[in-house]
Amino acid sequence: MKGRNISNVATMRQYLFGALLVTCALLGGSSRATVPGLLVLRPVIVLFLGAFLLLPGAIAWRSVRVPLALLGAFAATMLIQLVPLPPSWWVALPGHAPLAPSLALAGDALTWRPISLDPDMTLNALVALLPAFTVIVGYAGLDPARRRALPVWLAGIAIGSALLGLAQIASGGQGAAYFFRNTSFGLPVGLFANRNHQAVFLALAVPVLWFWARTASAPAPVLRLSVALGATLLFVPMILMTGSRAGIMALAAALLLTPWLARLRLPRGMPRARRRLLLTALAAGALLVAGLIAYTVVAGQALSLDRLNDMDGLSGEKRLRALPVLLRMLSDFFPFGLGHGAFEPAFRMYEPDALLMATYFNRAHNDPLEVAMSGGLPAIAVMGALLIWLATRLLSAWRGSASDPTNALARLGGAVATGWLLASIADYPLRTPLAAAMFMLCCLWLEDGFQARRATAA
Repeated sequence: MKGRNISNVATMRQYLFGALLVTCALLGGSSRATVPGLLVLRPVIVLFLGAFLLLPGAIAWRSVRVPLALLGAFAATMLIQLVPLPPSWWVALPGHAPLAPSLALAGDALTWRPISLDPDMTLNALVALLPAFTVIVGYAGLDPARRRALPVWLAGIAIGSALLGLAQIASGGQGAAYFFRNTSFGLPVGLFANRNHQAVFLALAVPVLWFWARTASAPAPVLRLSVALGATLLFVPMILMTGSRAGIMALAAALLLTPWLARLRLPRGMPRARRRLLLTALAAGALLVAGLIAYTVVAGQALSLDRLNDMDGLSGEKRLRALPVLLRMLSDFFPFGLGHGAFEPAFRMYEPDALLMATYFNRAHNDPLEVAMSGGLPAIAVMGALLIWLATRLLSAWRGSASDPTNALARLGGAVATGWLLASIADYPLRTPLAAAMFMLCCLWLEDGFQARRATAA
């Protein structure tokens, strides 16, 4: 009876974790502080956090201590920026002194102020870490077998997002199929508000799909492989139609890495006739993917390919022309930063007339650079620690055995997490709760593989 109760609690934790991911998917496709979905998502996230902490059973904090420490260090860079400083200290901060006259003209007396130029948005950035933190806590309460069963949730969410994108196209690019008011109407953005985030998400979900399909026990592989192939054939045109260069590059990398990450290979001792049948099916699937790409190009729907060929348009984009301004902001506010979440009002002070247009620059569209200018030297140190941690864990996963389920999942998590970081160089996908939850889950898989290999070696 006691063993059955333990099993019931473990199963409850597993489905509660899946419900957390689904909630982030339905309400967390945008990072804007004014999005109504976030007003619902954050209190619900707190409820999930309380449930994970209050449910009976051990929580393996030791297994998640490094990702938790990295997230805590990043949160500390925000807390530091919220500590009020005397006026003389505040004026002495790099980049802050020129703002004192404007505050006086606005009738705002120069009193004790925090480092951040926009404390409210810095507090919002701190609260935005809740989904990633809750994923860590929920994951720590799962046993190894249930941790390895989590790819199915990401696969299901990706398929749902792609189907929603198909419904958005079918609806004529308007209507209730779009979850957000500020979005790319007319494009298949799915669960996200930003087309680039949707494209990268679907591309990085491809190896997750095939990993889930490959790890099934007989006779499930036939059904799962069919689902994975069908979903991949759906993802390809959806990504092409978003018009995302980052998405198509991520898709190319995902298609190349999927056979290795998902350990797709023909079993030894397979009869020759069955081997030929499988090879023919794989070749037909590859030709079908190529045909879909060719069709979308011929039909004029592959906006991402058109944009890849338009190199003159790429060099003239606003984000590239704004790069010198961003570097100047980084230099002016170094080493303390201008404040997490305070980029938009700070950029308006630096924005030259040549960059003025109908749309405004809400983000730097280069998250490492924005984090560096916002958090200063402390945030740069945390990013450096993250990259060192990622490199050591990836090296461990590479050296580990592909036949070990935990290490195979670590390889998958490391590849997907790296993909999100690379996509952040030209955008800000990890600021959305859905992408942040997926990224943190992949980091936890990667850490599991490192700890398991180290325990085996010991």
